Amino acid sequence: MVFLFLACATPTGPGEDSSDSVDSGEPDSGDTGDTGDQPVEIPAGPDCTDEAFPLTLPLNVIAGHVVLGQASEEETSELRRLVEEWAPGRPGPWAHAMTGPMRSTDGINFSKAERVLWKVSVPEVAIAKDGSFVAIFVDGDLDRMLEMAEAGEAMPTGIIGLGGLGAATSPDGVTWTRATLTVDAPFPAFAVDPEIHELPGGGWALYFLGVPAEEVCADAPDPFIVPGRHRLYRAESTDLLNWRLVGEVWKTEGGGVDPAIWCVDDVSCYGWFSGTIASEDGGRSWRSSAEVSIPVTPQIPDVVRFADNTWRMYYGAQSGTEVASSDDGLNWKILGVTTSEPGSPTVVLDGDTLLMWSSQNAI
Repeated sequence: MVFLFLACATPTGPGEDSSDSVDSGEPDSGDTGDTGDQPVEIPAGPDCTDEAFPLTLPLNVIAGHVVLGQASEEETSELRRLVEEWAPGRPGPWAHAMTGPMRSTDGINFSKAERVLWKVSVPEVAIAKDGSFVAIFVDGDLDRMLEMAEAGEAMPTGIIGLGGLGAATSPDGVTWTRATLTVDAPFPAFAVDPEIHELPGGGWALYFLGVPAEEVCADAPDPFIVPGRHRLYRAESTDLLNWRLVGEVWKTEGGGVDPAIWCVDDVSCYGWFSGTIASEDGGRSWRSSAEVSIPVTPQIPDVVRFADNTWRMYYGAQSGTEVASSDDGLNWKILGVTTSEPGSPTVVLDGDTLLMWSSQNAI
């Protein structure tokens, strides 16, 4: 689940508040992306690794200009080298496939998975108001990105790109069609590892991991190799495809992957993001928390709530996908392995049936 970036949030710069709990306040305002003929100046990130990397220009600058439709001929050529020479045969979102839906009526025993969508990683699925399914994922379609760069076309969302976020819709969870995902993004950085949470008053919150452009390494395609803090961002939507950025809601020194968020009532929420976190305002700001007791370190977890106010957490493990349960959302116990399918589970409750999707390396 490597690769870079492109996203949508104003960074916290040197000298600004670096406290662990961040009050997001009102939605960010700023550049809408209409910059005329002048390319947006994107700060080059630092060199972070001694490993050989084929590009001579800063990767985050290339990707930023590609997403804005402002890539120079040299930048487009560099991207072509990455897509045609470096990426093939290497692990990453471009080599991942979404699998599912695996079905279960007891939350333990699941049916076999099938590959349903290519070039996507760590999907997060939600059920829309009309009963259809929407998936948001780390988009690995580098060929499409190169085509748009060569045509000088801006990305339609301002958020997809080299490992940025994409979306797809499905009437049945099996047949998927890529869809346009929009987020009111003021400038490029990177966005990975989405988490969708349904809001009590209607609509949804989208959480994702991000790092400002100037803190993304210029010489590494891995967004987790950064010198600064990883941020957790939040956006909100009424239709799962068009999102309004709320802003940064949490940051951690040690990095993190694929957050899980669950709420026990309208204001008290908990989560896993490089450790347990808690919120007292419905998920708009977070703090570290020792209240949640999980007997394992869950890998890429997802949590589903049942009608009887019990919870299940599904997460990756060496043996496949494991499940833990909780009666209060705070104290968890391991139930065991649910499926030998490895990957990054996302689970929704459709009537009385639990549906699970995941992503796997397809090369």
